[in-house]
Amino acid sequence: MNTRALRSFLVQLTQRLQIESDLTAVLVSDSTIQQYNRRFRGKDEATDVLAFPSGEDALPGEEPYLGDIMISAETACRQKRETLVEELNTLTLHAVLHLLGYDHEVDRGEMERLERELRKELQLH
Repeated sequence: MNTRALRSFLVQLTQRLQIESDLTAVLVSDSTIQQYNRRFRGKDEATDVLAFPSGEDALPGEEPYLGDIMISAETACRQKRETLVEELNTLTLHAVLHLLGYDHEVDRGEMERLERELRKELQLH
């Protein structure tokens, strides 16, 4: 799988959100993401994306590390509405917002509104 488009989208997204911190995004299998989902969320099932904020402060003179994103390429393939690239970008956007501290489960729609606005702006359906 060519990851160049995903990297390009990450650059565009971090510039748009004015993120100067580093982050990591990895594509994994359903079985791998299921293991992480079970271990960290107590859900023994595959999911499309997980976000792990670093929660660490940077050393003086260094940029903080934002966190890690794990995307199941298999699940993304199954649930894509348009292209796989667009689905990966959509999942990445969702995860980056989680890394920034947004939580759609408790924020009264704030994350959902921002995500919808960014999807429109970044031409994701």
